[in-house]
This record gives sequence, structure tokens and C-alpha cells, in this order.
Amino acid sequence: AVLPHIGVILAYLSLTVVFTWPMVLQANSAILGMGDARHHLWILWHTREALLGSDGLFYTHLLYYPTGISLLTHALGPLLGVVALPFWGFGPEFANNATVFIAFFLTGYGMYLLARSLKFSISIAFFAGLVLLVAPIHLAGLYGHMTKVFIALIPLSLLAALKAVDGHKSRWWSMAVGVILLLALLHSAEQFVYAAFAIGVVLLVQMLSSSPSDRVVQ
Repeated sequence: AVLPHIGVILAYLSLTVVFTWPMVLQANSAILGMGDARHHLWILWHTREALLGSDGLFYTHLLYYPTGISLLTHALGPLLGVVALPFWGFGPEFANNATVFIAFFLTGYGMYLLARSLKFSISIAFFAGLVLLVAPIHLAGLYGHMTKVFIALIPLSLLAALKAVDGHKSRWWSMAVGVILLLALLHSAEQFVYAAFAIGVVLLVQMLSSSPSDRVVQ
């Protein structure tokens, strides 16, 4: 049903306004945090410039000039830079804050979708998303660590993996697992590792719980 999803989405959007307050009041004039927050804003900007052909996506000559530096070891990848693309017309602060807002909301909703896929009720699934939203490390990420603000890909990777090992589900879920892992890699290397490990656990449990005949390759 669509209506429950709409209600849950509106609730998470409202909670995002509350937990990121007063970001909505200064959406185009200031960003939360200092230090890494500004660096992550630069990553969002650089992603746009790279996609426009002004610089490399994973290597830049704008830092440590003239040698340049690889961006592969940076905590934040280009994924959220793609999310920020539609908002640059309103200024860099707005692009940053809109991206943080979307990332924060999607984290709660991603956890909700995982809980619903596990057959929990709407209220319990909503609470699961709320718990992830208010996790201290998630809230702390608002002040300069976008990698911690957007962790929706971890529960979504579990959701896709659980669907993929279910013999009654479409084989497209197996492809979804790969897509989500790729997105995780483009967002944060550490989250890619976490997601891959979680998927590995799902596959191991599935293998151990299946009968020996089901493990034989035909």
C-alpha cells in the first residue's frame, strides 16, 4: 500500500527538520560544522566540476598543486556529489544542506524498508528507522562527516541480499545487491566493507540453513 509509505516518509522528513535544526532556517547561508564539513562541501563541488570535465573524478590537481592528489583515499566519495547536482543553482551552502537533509532522511527510511521486509509491523519498522536516526554517531555526523549522515546503503544492502537468497523472489534482486555495493563504494570505502560483510553473513546463514541437496550445483 502506498499510503503507509507516504505517512512514514512525511514523518521522517519532519524528524529530519527537527534533528538538523536550525539548518532549514539557514539553508542558503551557512553549513553545520567546521573543518571536515568544509572539505566535504569541496568534494560535492569537485564532483560537479569533474562531471563537467574540469578535473578528474578520483584525482585532482587542485590540491597539492602542481602534483595533485588521489581522492580514492578520502573518506567521502562522489556519490553525494551527484545528489547535490540539482541544488547548485541556489548556492554552495544550499547544495550542501540539501544533500545532508536528503542523506539524513534516507537513512531512516532505508532502515524502515529493511524492517518491513523482515515482516515487522509498520510501527515497529518506523521505530527501527528512528533508532538509527538518533544513533549518536549518526547525529554527530551532521557536524562535519557526511559519510556518517548517509548510512542507508547498509540496511538496503541487507534488504537486497535477503531478497536475493529467497528462491521465491525475482533474480533481479541479485543484480540489486551489486548495484548497492557499487553505490556504497562510491560513497564510502568503509561502508562498502560493512555492507559486503553483512551480505557475506546473509549468504553464510543461507548456506548453513539449506539442506545438503540444495547446495549441490546442478
